[in-house]
Amino acid sequence: MMGPDLKGMTIADLFAGDGYFTFRLIAAGANVIAIDNDPTNIAQLEERKKAMGLGDDRLKIRAVPVGDPGLAPGEADMALLVHRYTSIRDRGSYITRLRQGLRSPRPLVLVDWQYRDTPVGPPVSERMPSDNLMEELGAFGFSDVGAHSARLPYQVVFIASDYIEMDDAAYQQMMDGAEIIPQ
Repeated sequence: MMGPDLKGMTIADLFAGDGYFTFRLIAAGANVIAIDNDPTNIAQLEERKKAMGLGDDRLKIRAVPVGDPGLAPGEADMALLVHRYTSIRDRGSYITRLRQGLRSPRPLVLVDWQYRDTPVGPPVSERMPSDNLMEELGAFGFSDVGAHSARLPYQVVFIASDYIEMDDAAYQQMMDGAEIIPQ
């Protein structure tokens, strides 16, 4: 769902953890920025990177403070965020900063749990209804948000992007309910 060819793309693996997705993205040809705020995870990622003989051109590992997506402006082509969206305290600030770190059309692939009891995953009280999550991403600036609930068991894959580029005035008009006609 991240596209047919990741070769040469720079993908930010947010909350990279033990690198489960990081190393699969590298195997698919992507260059990865693995971002985490847990020193234990960072140490494990560094150890595996060294064992695999990967250079910074293929894998950058970044320790960041809580609440920081860890990207410089326009640094990544795409971001991946798995099972952590609802745990972000100030999602508005985080997503705004994340979007600045992504090159247009700013694709974000977000995987989270379905909003129902499932045999795996956190309790429903720690999940968010898909409609609410999609509306929130739209409110944080993404112009196109879609959801796929049949791809992964008990999970929803959200894809958010900015396929409609607009200036601040057009964005404010859209948020105020005015119809925007792309140029």
